Amino acid sequence: MSSELNRSLDALQSVYGNFKDVTSDDVEAWILPGMPGCHRGNLSSKFDGRYLWTDAFAIMSFLSLHQMTKDFRYFNLAKRLVLAVHNTLGYHRHLHTRLSRATEDYPVQGGLRIGKLLPEGDESGQGDGQYFHYLTRWMYALSQITAITGEPWYNEQAIELARVAIRKFRHEEEEEKPKLRWKMSIDLEWPQVALEGSIDPVDGYVTFRLLQGTVKNETVLQDKVASLKAMLDRACDRQPSTDPLDLGMLFAKVVSALYDMHRHGYFERPAAQRVAYREFGAALGLYSHSSKLLGQSKTAELAAHILQVWEDDEAVTLRGNSHTEQDGCITAVMYAAALLASWREAKESPGNGIRL
Repeated sequence: MSSELNRSLDALQSVYGNFKDVTSDDVEAWILPGMPGCHRGNLSSKFDGRYLWTDAFAIMSFLSLHQMTKDFRYFNLAKRLVLAVHNTLGYHRHLHTRLSRATEDYPVQGGLRIGKLLPEGDESGQGDGQYFHYLTRWMYALSQITAITGEPWYNEQAIELARVAIRKFRHEEEEEKPKLRWKMSIDLEWPQVALEGSIDPVDGYVTFRLLQGTVKNETVLQDKVASLKAMLDRACDRQPSTDPLDLGMLFAKVVSALYDMHRHGYFERPAAQRVAYREFGAALGLYSHSSKLLGQSKTAELAAHILQVWEDDEAVTLRGNSHTEQDGCITAVMYAAALLASWREAKESPGNGIRL
């Protein structure tokens, strides 16, 4: 077993418990540990203590493990985690009632809570609520389960969540100038932060277009995609490009920006001045678009350097230790995701495996 695979499993198990001993037949009895720093609404619940962003990346990691090892245990763990999130973050914080409009058949119709420890409206600004970019990450995770299994239910939930998210986060301050609020209340009825996230419109546009491609009905999400396109039109003063040259140049600029940060010593600054899981996200993106066949080894080298810097600083919790803060859980899962992307980049040709 490769070093990258072992380290990714160790990192995931530091958050989700010793699942390597769980067989495919025992997955339904798997009790997920609650994440430190997350709200616990009902200590008797076997699903309590969830955080949407972290669990979404964990699902993608489990799906990657399933595809690359052919071990169905990881696939079943991903499905079990979906159930856990819907039965926790699809409920109000006391876990007695579902979020408004949500049902057993459509548990995401009320959106999904972030999972923060503090209650919504907390004066720190760090209270619970809903984030658009967390919901799009969950949409993508759900759609990938359907892509692997052909089970339509997961993709149907992703599309329904997309409809709910755009309807509730979209806001027009002025006629024909729509925008997305960054953070909404738990019930999606009022904005906690009315400002627009820097990448929410493009994130939504890309995610919704991907969801459109999963169904044969061309009208699915058509008006929602048009709404997001209008937001991008406003930001860019022109239609979002579908020209391969434009998109290639945009991607090159993003990678160049990361190289420039590296040249100026950004990744060598003291760890206290940086955030590990954000840089693991950068490494994940670099690995996901690295290609040995195309000779693009520099992207993988930079990604490996980012991981090595944090490993040298002992910022990553491995098996046998426990996290004391919720950020530690995000860090471990994002680290695992980047390691799996590294393993895939070294093991297989481009285009294979889940792109996180």
